[in-house]
Amino acid sequence: MIKTLIFTMLTVFLTSGCGASSDLPVQHIEPVKQQPSSKATPEYVQGQLIIQFVAGLSEEQHLAIFRKHALHMVELVGLSKRLYLVQIEDGKTVEEKQSELENVPEISITEPNFISRLDDK
Repeated sequence: MIKTLIFTMLTVFLTSGCGASSDLPVQHIEPVKQQPSSKATPEYVQGQLIIQFVAGLSEEQHLAIFRKHALHMVELVGLSKRLYLVQIEDGKTVEEKQSELENVPEISITEPNFISRLDDK
């Protein structure tokens, strides 16, 4: 009885023009464009960099590079034992020190210590 009622209602609905019709025009919806961020560049901690050494260097070699380039190790980041958070000790800006370290062959990655917030998109 219930199956018959549902079948009858569905048949009436589809044949009365209430269902989908291929004769109806298709409306295209444009995707919502995100507003550009008011921040031109991401924020980062002044005076700090995150660096990664190439594989195969010892801790003594890491420390020698820190001393040579006026860096103080703040923290070992990650489990690779090659990624460090460092403090710049010679008064250079993050950009200046990053440029200097790009020429050090023992360092594979140098980037600012970016600040991430939950409301960042």
